[in-house]
Amino acid sequence: MWVEITKLVASATHENRAQFGNSVSLDGNRAIVGSSYESNRSGSVYVFEVRDSLWTETAILTASDGTSWDYFGFSVS
Repeated sequence: MWVEITKLVASATHENRAQFGNSVSLDGNRAIVGSSYESNRSGSVYVFEVRDSLWTETAILTASDGTSWDYFGFSVS
C-alpha cells in the first residue's frame, strides 16, 4: 500500500500549464520531475531528494542552449 508523504512542488514554476510532473522518474532517494512547458515551452527538470522522510528540491536543470518550444523535460529517466 502506498502512503502519501508529501506533495512535491517546484520552487520556480509559477506558470499555469507548465506541465510540472508530466514526466517522473524515481531512483532510490531521488525523484526527477519534468516541467516541459515552463518558460515558453523551453522546459526544465527538477531534482528532489529525500532524507529522513523529508523531500527537498536539490536542483533545477535547464538546457544551456534552450529556446522556446524545446520541451526540455518532456521525458525523464
